[in-house]
Amino acid sequence: MGALIRTAVVVATAALTVGLVPGTAVSRPRNPGDGEITAAQQERSRKAAEVGRLTGLVARADGDMRRAQDKAELAIERYNKAVVDLGIATSRARQARAAATSAAKAVAKARSDFGRFARGSYMQGSAVGSATTALLDADSPTNLLQRADLLDYAGRRKLDVIGQLDRATVRRANSESTARRLLAEQKAATETAERLRVEAAREAADARTRLAALQSQKASLARQLEAARIKLNGLYAERARYQAWKRAQEIAAAREAARQRRLRAEAAARAAAAARSSAASGSSSSGGGGGYHGTIHSGGGADDAPAYSGGGGWSPAKGQRVADLAMRWLGTPYAWGGGNASGPTWGVDGPGAGWNDGSKVGFDCSGLALWAWAQVGVYLPHYSGYQYNSGRHVATSNLMPGDLVFWGYGGDPGAIHHVAIYIGGGRVIQAPHSNDVVKISFMWYDGYVGATRPGT
Repeated sequence: MGALIRTAVVVATAALTVGLVPGTAVSRPRNPGDGEITAAQQERSRKAAEVGRLTGLVARADGDMRRAQDKAELAIERYNKAVVDLGIATSRARQARAAATSAAKAVAKARSDFGRFARGSYMQGSAVGSATTALLDADSPTNLLQRADLLDYAGRRKLDVIGQLDRATVRRANSESTARRLLAEQKAATETAERLRVEAAREAADARTRLAALQSQKASLARQLEAARIKLNGLYAERARYQAWKRAQEIAAAREAARQRRLRAEAAARAAAAARSSAASGSSSSGGGGGYHGTIHSGGGADDAPAYSGGGGWSPAKGQRVADLAMRWLGTPYAWGGGNASGPTWGVDGPGAGWNDGSKVGFDCSGLALWAWAQVGVYLPHYSGYQYNSGRHVATSNLMPGDLVFWGYGGDPGAIHHVAIYIGGGRVIQAPHSNDVVKISFMWYDGYVGATRPGT
């Protein structure tokens, strides 16, 4: 048994960090894996590359749109020029038509003058005959000169009238030709400018559509890039929180280990002092063991509780010694049904497909309380429901080291399922459940029933 106790002490020392670490109320942050962070970095890089590529395409499309707009503006200016040219051509055509009309009138007048001349010549010719006859028939020198002048004027008049007619006919033909040419040129220029304007406007519209699509795609990718950045920064933050939490846990674990060592040293010193005092007075604090009392079950009350030995009663020193002695078993495995007044024992397997605690040596919750109080001469039954009624109940505000604290389903004293030993400072030492070990924990109040002070 001494070797077993020594082994348990070694296990308790090694298991200090398994027990309560101040700060465990803070949930453990998630630690993103290196692969997850690398994937997020690659995703951010891909999005950034896509945004860069689309930025170039947007710039190119923007240039295409500006060039198309310039082309449209050029076509519009050509159209405007055609409109101006149309006005000029229309004016010139109007002038040409007016000139043609004037020429036609001149031709008509020349024809009329020529007709009158022809008629006058015919009439004069019947009076004076031919030019020779007209001269020969003159009856005096004066009459002869007059007839010669008349014949000269008539000749010049005839040539002038014929020349006017010819010139008027040519001017009319030229004016009409110029008007037709100018109108044709104006029509062709107008059609060309309008065609160019429509084509350029269509190209500008197409460029705007392409630019809008690229800008929309770029904006979407920019949002995705921002999301990728946020995700990666979130992973970095998670990693930083985890590392900070881990450092805090390590610091807290080191502090708790130091505190546990101090508590054990203090408990050992008190135990040694008590032993020396006991040896000096010749008294002994050993007694018979109650051991494990059959089947473990839930429920029960004061009427069902077996008698227990109160020993030498309760005192603050006894309560403190109970708490100090219980800490000797820190790290000891939980074993259902395990523990008696002599120390840890083999556990029992749970019913059906329950826990395989029959292969473990250790304590369950009531076995640890039984052993601790037996060391000061107070012998309790191996059942938490009976232990609840094994002494005077005390208020939570008046708890002292060594007091037993109990929990029941729904806080019902008739459904007590767990007991722990109060050690002071809002902490208890307990054997929690299968697959766990004896450890120190802070008090909790979900399902809390109350406390009992054995020996009172």
